[in-house]
Amino acid sequence: MVKNGFLKKHGVTHVSKIDGVAQKIKNTFLEKYGCTSNFTRDDVRQKLSQNKQFNFILKYPNVNFINHTGNTLSIKCDKCKSVYTISRTLFRHRTIFNKIPCTICVPLNSSDSFFEKEILEFIKTIYNGKIIENDRTIISPKELDIFIPDLGVAIEFNGLYWHSSEFVNKNYHLNKTKQCNNKNIDLIHIFEDEWFYKKEIVKSIIKTKIKNNINYIYGRKCVISEIDSKTYKNFCQQNHIQGSVNASFKLGLFFNEELVSVMSFGQLRKSLGSNKEDKVYEMLRFCTKLNTSVIGGASKLFNFFIKKYNPKKIISFSDMRYFKGDIYEKLNFKFEKQTTPNYYYITDYLKRENRFKYRKDVLVSNGYDKNKTELEIMSELGIYRIWDCGNRKWIWEK
Repeated sequence: MVKNGFLKKHGVTHVSKIDGVAQKIKNTFLEKYGCTSNFTRDDVRQKLSQNKQFNFILKYPNVNFINHTGNTLSIKCDKCKSVYTISRTLFRHRTIFNKIPCTICVPLNSSDSFFEKEILEFIKTIYNGKIIENDRTIISPKELDIFIPDLGVAIEFNGLYWHSSEFVNKNYHLNKTKQCNNKNIDLIHIFEDEWFYKKEIVKSIIKTKIKNNINYIYGRKCVISEIDSKTYKNFCQQNHIQGSVNASFKLGLFFNEELVSVMSFGQLRKSLGSNKEDKVYEMLRFCTKLNTSVIGGASKLFNFFIKKYNPKKIISFSDMRYFKGDIYEKLNFKFEKQTTPNYYYITDYLKRENRFKYRKDVLVSNGYDKNKTELEIMSELGIYRIWDCGNRKWIWEK
């Protein structure tokens, strides 16, 4: 209400957006404090840093910190009574899963890959064929965590800490995928946070890869309807590994009045380096209900969109960590190119976060040194990158 009233009276949503006001505020700060905003004041930045350190200690009341101010923490272990050092990222990684953080009790070279074992045990419950574990001969000298030779499917579990930029290079995951492709092996990469937060979606993808879907539905028996944003968002969050994304056109496929598949389209995205063009769209999402295969569903949704909205061109991207892009070939898309790997930042609570949240201009506006790069600032915060395999870009033209 306040924002709407201000907009009506002044034509903008905030006082700082009125012509001249923002500059006047900067001039006042400069005259009074010798800087242009609170975030660039040394006393404010020091206070923020102190609060951050204090809050960090509060999160771990039972940990005996000797030093907690930098990237490397020094801690006295309650069990072995030794003082050990550990990076802030690995400390968070171990404590979030209730593992002993001490690098003396649990050395750095010991296996933390208990999730990998969970994935293996899950596969054994749905597949009775031969499974090869931790093999270094197939794409020597690299290791494949799980390989199903009769199906030509391999699965890699990528722990966020050990697969971060601290330990592997930008092309590590992509090169592994390429080596598998050269041997006709369909390799999927599962990041640790996906198994932790989206386990049921990952399980459904694995079932699809080994052709163990529980439920098969024929698209010709389904009905198409445009769906609202809330329905679309909830369905994607529950069934798509990347969650939802804003879309202009949201189509749903219903079987016996139950939503079983979704496809969405929108304008070309500036964040991907594209500008809007008339009748040119991006296919943003396609997913089906977990543990379900809708035969002919993608074609039915796609043809409905083409017939109703008459596009000139449609682009889309397939995530190389999970998919080869077979669905696009069935929809008569043409492969255009392979993009370079994308990176994410590994933050608290064992999650990858989009790099756009940590652009240099955002970091500088929050008080960080403008003379340092984005990477330098994030490294000093103990927040590392992790790279994926990139995407395949596909184009459909009328």
